[in-house]
Amino acid sequence: MQRGPAIAGAWPEHGRQRPAGGSGAGPGGNGTFSGVRVPGQTRAYGVAEMSGAGDAGEPILHVVLVTPEIPPNTGSVARLCVAVGARLHLVGPFGFSLDDKHLKRAGLDYWPYVDLSVYDDWADFCARAASARDRQWFYYSARAEQSYLQARYSPGDWLVFGGESRGLPEAIVGPNRARLFAIPMRGARVRSLNLACAVSIVVYEALRQMGAVT
Repeated sequence: MQRGPAIAGAWPEHGRQRPAGGSGAGPGGNGTFSGVRVPGQTRAYGVAEMSGAGDAGEPILHVVLVTPEIPPNTGSVARLCVAVGARLHLVGPFGFSLDDKHLKRAGLDYWPYVDLSVYDDWADFCARAASARDRQWFYYSARAEQSYLQARYSPGDWLVFGGESRGLPEAIVGPNRARLFAIPMRGARVRSLNLACAVSIVVYEALRQMGAVT
């Protein structure tokens, strides 16, 4: 079982669990953030519903972006999550505003259907995701030695990706090296793949293993 997440090898022992629709969901605590619905308001319809691979009412996968920096990448990942029935978790601080026009443009008109949770930072994420600590967690970095194809995915897994320029910080990578995976690249001139491309590759491999896509 791949367990996580961790900060310096341990979950934060102190962290306020924010209620649904609270300040972590966005301004005003009304369950929306910049016109994007969050859990409790709607859920995505996609591969999970069509295949029956996930539990009823639960996302087939959790996609976590830690400190994303480029709006179109996050918008593309949001659109992907709607397409496959995954929940998107955005962990700040961000390199953009969630009102950014490029972010919205990349997500097209699918934003009202994004199953989204937003967090101030990694500590806030760990505190609020504590109930999922016994699920499988996978982390992705160009510095990892294991291929993402070596992981064995199941419905409800959590997939964690870092920001575009720096990737996952050492505070996250260090305690989770046994659960760290990379997407192999043959070209020596490329340091890493585009974030949205990397998420898509991993998500569809996970769905393939679950039999959710044919």
